[in-house]
Amino acid sequence: MSCIVDGTTIQGVDVCPQSWSESPEYFGESSYFGGQPPLSKAVGYLVVVGFGLLFSIFTTVVVYLDKAFSANSSWTSEQFK
Repeated sequence: MSCIVDGTTIQGVDVCPQSWSESPEYFGESSYFGGQPPLSKAVGYLVVVGFGLLFSIFTTVVVYLDKAFSANSSWTSEQFK
């Protein structure tokens, strides 16, 4: 298959991205960031670990509130049905 952009034929491309015709500076590029990651590795770890902590704290608070304010606060396997 091929893709034609501004009169240039590109072989081996199944889909011709719209950005190649709208923004010629991205023609033939595989990244919009010039091959560099948009964020540092530290920021990536911070996002992953931060969201993990946030979700675990939220889950812990919800379980605690359920146990504190529920009329039937016994812990059995039936709770997870």
